Amino acid sequence: PGVGSATGPADDPDGDGLPTLLEYALGSLPGEPSSKALPGAGTTQVAGQSRLTIGFTPAQTAGLRYIIEASSDLSDWSEQSDITSLLEEGQPYRHIDSANLAITQRRFLRLRVMLEP
Repeated sequence: PGVGSATGPADDPDGDGLPTLLEYALGSLPGEPSSKALPGAGTTQVAGQSRLTIGFTPAQTAGLRYIIEASSDLSDWSEQSDITSLLEEGQPYRHIDSANLAITQRRFLRLRVMLEP
């Protein structure tokens, strides 16, 4: 399927690079490329250690699983936390990573959204 035609949660009908399921989960409109609600990344200090953060506001939680994943190379990802039970629709959420950036050479976080089985 190309731009303008969607058949499933992995499709991208507006061609903005975001699959329909992620747009639904974060409250953007799958048919409008200018409508984007992306997670934000940053760092914070925890007990004197610098840590990565990822934040977003879920628009929908029913029937979805929200997973935070981490990687050191952008190829191999590991599940860090299933945060689904911590989320409330329309309420901002911020995840603080466990890795200390002072001793971790490379660290990346991402949000994965899946349909409940």
